[in-house]
Amino acid sequence: MMKSQILMQMTFGVFALGAFGAVDFMTRKSVGGPEYGFGSYVSEVASRVHFKTEKTKVLRIEDMFPPPPPGWDTHEYVAEDLSRITGKPNEKQQKKVSALQVIGGSAATMATVDKGVYRTYVHDDQTILFKINYIKSSALTGIGGDAVQTMLAMGQASEAEQPFFATVHGLRFNEELGKAYGVARRITAHLGPQISLTLITLEDDATILRLLEGLDVAALNQMLLEPIPGMGEGGISQDLPEGAVPRAEDVAAAADATAPEAEMAEAEPKKGFFSSLFGGRKGASPAKAEPLKIECAIEQGAKRCKVGG
Repeated sequence: MMKSQILMQMTFGVFALGAFGAVDFMTRKSVGGPEYGFGSYVSEVASRVHFKTEKTKVLRIEDMFPPPPPGWDTHEYVAEDLSRITGKPNEKQQKKVSALQVIGGSAATMATVDKGVYRTYVHDDQTILFKINYIKSSALTGIGGDAVQTMLAMGQASEAEQPFFATVHGLRFNEELGKAYGVARRITAHLGPQISLTLITLEDDATILRLLEGLDVAALNQMLLEPIPGMGEGGISQDLPEGAVPRAEDVAAAADATAPEAEMAEAEPKKGFFSSLFGGRKGASPAKAEPLKIECAIEQGAKRCKVGG
């Protein structure tokens, strides 16, 4: 009895699917015209299935690193890579403590909250260390999730006060004031509360931006529990956004650029009250007159002076 019911359900399912396919095919054929055949219908359905598969593909942090620029190579990080930058032998790193351990003294491992993945990019003697840190959505929605989000927000707020570096496809990167490991630059960015990116390198802006240009910010954004609208759009810009902290070298460069104007302003005489009333105008300061040459001598008991040469 049980087998006959299952057989009847399967038969009905096949019949329903076939009826739906027939109606769907006839509908599409009426739009596509006489040339639209069964082969065209199968190809169209297959493409839709492929599209769905791509949309539901699980994204992994390991796949989110940008491709190496032309001429560069990349590999998984090893301890010796840091020595390429610092020039010093590696020191034993202390074991990191997870956010959950800090909040509640939990014995949870770092992988419970913090999943950091590293890549090293090399080109001759140039090196860029790249880390993407990902906080799982379960850590934000489970027990203690509010505390984790608060802790992450506090850390990101302090780093937001660091000098601005660049905007890459809508994502802002800052540069820390202090040198990493005593010598290197540390470039950081935060995408929501879950994703942070860190670059350690000695390279210049152009080299760093050449690598960041290939970063798929839109794909990273889709890994967030709550994706940020519009994130991933736009190109690369080092124009200072409103409210961002400028770098010290940018401030110095701006000061140097305006120095000639400041000197010219100092050379112009200040316009007094009476000169403004009677049409006095600003202009360059008149050339200073050379001091007059005065020669004096005693002639017949009297002092006589001659002005000029």
